[in-house]
Amino acid sequence: MCALVYWLGLGTGGFHSTEAHRAIPAYEMLDHARGLDDWLVPRMFEQPYLRKPPGMPWAIALASALLGETVFAARAVSALACTAMALLAFCFARRWFGPRAALPSGLACALMPVLWESGRAAEIEALNNLGTMLAALFLIDALVFARSMRTKAMSAIIASLGIVWFALAKGPASAPVVLGIVAVVCVQRRSLRPLGGALWVTLVPALVVVGALFWLIARAASVQPQPPVTQSPSAFMFEPGMLVGVLTLPFAAFGSMLPASFALLFPWGPDARTEANRDHPDWTPDRFSLARTLALAWLLAVLVFMLFGVRNPRYTLPAACLLPPLAGAYLSGLGSWLVPTRNRIARVLTLGRPAVLVLALLIGAFVYVRTIEANRRATSATPVGAHIADALGPFLGTTDRPVTVIADDAIEARPELLLALERSARAAGHDLRVRWIPGFGGELPADLPDGPVLALLRVDPESPEAGIPERSAPWFQPPAGLKDPGPWRFHKYSAGIYLISLDPFAD
Repeated sequence: MCALVYWLGLGTGGFHSTEAHRAIPAYEMLDHARGLDDWLVPRMFEQPYLRKPPGMPWAIALASALLGETVFAARAVSALACTAMALLAFCFARRWFGPRAALPSGLACALMPVLWESGRAAEIEALNNLGTMLAALFLIDALVFARSMRTKAMSAIIASLGIVWFALAKGPASAPVVLGIVAVVCVQRRSLRPLGGALWVTLVPALVVVGALFWLIARAASVQPQPPVTQSPSAFMFEPGMLVGVLTLPFAAFGSMLPASFALLFPWGPDARTEANRDHPDWTPDRFSLARTLALAWLLAVLVFMLFGVRNPRYTLPAACLLPPLAGAYLSGLGSWLVPTRNRIARVLTLGRPAVLVLALLIGAFVYVRTIEANRRATSATPVGAHIADALGPFLGTTDRPVTVIADDAIEARPELLLALERSARAAGHDLRVRWIPGFGGELPADLPDGPVLALLRVDPESPEAGIPERSAPWFQPPAGLKDPGPWRFHKYSAGIYLISLDPFAD
């Protein structure tokens, strides 16, 4: 099922949205890394880039080293992460709730619509979600399910690795899930004892490793010739005017994670207690308590996101890792230990039979890939970048010196434009490099190499770069022999290219 949902057609279409922001730093690591600092501090077009930790560029670099620097390889990281999540859900549902729960849990994960976009894109979310699932499910196993000290210790150690994993993928974005699990276990036991033992085995090594890695990254960033581009986590938190979105976050998160989130409705009420106390081998009080732990942990995790001012349900996606085992647990009760009323409700929610729901979701995945995803990939700026390289051909053929293309806002908008420009020009035999100058306003930096300098500027009204050519004339002129004068449209943006200098060191 994962092969059908995540892997088919994975390499079609160019990079779009922010995919190239993840892939280009990986390519620069492979092509230009000479030491540890080059791996600790990703670069995008020679500019140190630390808006996100380096976990995803590392993963794409590994995939690209094995499969080539292709769109498929970059997206394969996410597809593999979602496949591993489905297998984890299968294994934990089997361990916690019995064999009947395993397949429904794995399918609930593989076919969760909210995962389709991130699982088929070269984005951070799927890698982060896999690390979160490792941390969350193994932590619950260590604190709630495991009986022997050896098993508790092993689960706690793997949960610790999961925390390191998601911290390197997306920083503290998944911390509310861990906090929610710890809080639920303490509340259920009416004790603070869970704060010791296995939890220390999980948290202490994770915090030490994460702290050491982030210290190394900060040290490497401090010696870079340009300050890294960064982004504070507060950019995703509360801002004035967002109160309604914050207050409605639990409902939006529940809706975004359907149909697996329907399972959150089942561990409550007198019928749920009746099921737990029935003499049935497939549903015991311990399994009921574990199911309630998963449901409460999801709710508290979302509430923690609320307290941090998150309003976009997309940022609650890490909590989705708690739902597939819960869904598998209750789907295993169909026609078995569910009381008649709740059995009928479950039948309705599964469209009569689980197989019908699986088929409907698979059809939904096919429609998503052929329509929504296809439309998004059609916005890729890759073809436009290749066209600009071709238009520059006559100018590039007039010089035997390296040509530097400076850009800023176009890179922020769609960096695949510059990636395609650079690669297409080099494939045609021209020595062209792209340089990202954040905040470029028309002034040349002092560390440019000898040779012609071009500026690729956004000229659409939404960009502050639109007025630079007029303000800086006559120094900004179209390159000689340009086949197509532009401006060139890509997605909702427009760009033009200008010759700044044939010799950046001339007066």
